[in-house]
Amino acid sequence: MALAVSPLQADRGPLRVIIAQGNRKLHEASDCCGVLALLRDQNVPVLLCERDHADGNWEDLLKATAGLPAPTEILSFARTEPADGSTLDSFVHSMPGSSRPQ
Repeated sequence: MALAVSPLQADRGPLRVIIAQGNRKLHEASDCCGVLALLRDQNVPVLLCERDHADGNWEDLLKATAGLPAPTEILSFARTEPADGSTLDSFVHSMPGSSRPQ
């Protein structure tokens, strides 16, 4: 299982493609508050999150996972526009073996 945290649905679609390639199920949340409740109830081995949220950031989520019995790997990303104009979506689709999400 993996959990994607981003307020933008457009970010979660490409993340679904990446996670599906690893044969994992992706759960989704749009804010930190929803994640904290899920972390208390389930083992979340991988957490993919937007750097900043209206109700917290990746560091808050890191602190929240510190006391959990099973470790959680956190991968944080930021919505920025690189000089080449690529986005998260175009990065995912440039990866070998990836396909465009429906």
